[in-house]
Amino acid sequence: MRTLRTWLLPGDSNPTPNPNPNPNPNPNPNPNPNPNQGSRGMDKCTPCGAGTSSEAGAWRCTDCLPGSYATGGEPECLPCAPGSATDKEAQAQCTFCLDGWYAGTGYTQCRKCGMFDYSQLTNGVPNGVDCTGGVLNGTAKGFWAATPLTEDSANWTRVWKCEIPGVCLGGDESACTEGYGGVLCDSCAPGYWGKPKKECLKCPVGKDDLGIGNRIIFRTL
Repeated sequence: MRTLRTWLLPGDSNPTPNPNPNPNPNPNPNPNPNPNQGSRGMDKCTPCGAGTSSEAGAWRCTDCLPGSYATGGEPECLPCAPGSATDKEAQAQCTFCLDGWYAGTGYTQCRKCGMFDYSQLTNGVPNGVDCTGGVLNGTAKGFWAATPLTEDSANWTRVWKCEIPGVCLGGDESACTEGYGGVLCDSCAPGYWGKPKKECLKCPVGKDDLGIGNRIIFRTL
């Protein structure tokens, strides 16, 4: 049975109940407190596991975002290297792209190398774009594109096979061999003359080529 304590106020003849029956006004739930114990803490820091990372002073590990990975214990997640990608969180590694596909740094998905079209005279992958090892290296030798191939555009850029053997060097800019230029590298470049299907020769000192129209005429021969 609880006993309700009462007290008398000055000038009050009726006892007033004590609202706090606990005789100790500042109760301590821990009778033997540890002066070295903090409000939050751990005995030791544990390295983050695979697929997670944490910066110095962090109180928990964070999952890696898609396009990144961690093998364990890193201060931050690393982006997927070119030629690999992942669209999942908390990954310990990225997945390598298949043949005919490519990926740049930090990609979440691999992209197809070029836009395949039968009119491009490419076959299979297509083979007009060089994606060796899943890394974009521009157009392949013997092929040409109207615009530079970038990681953002290579999966939808059309690539054509060059008609003249050996004149298309490929690469990001679809370069032509010396003396050649134009669409499919099928014309003599400015300062050169001749029949492109046979040879483009450098103009002698003091002379110039016959102009674009003449190079087009040569092509039709």
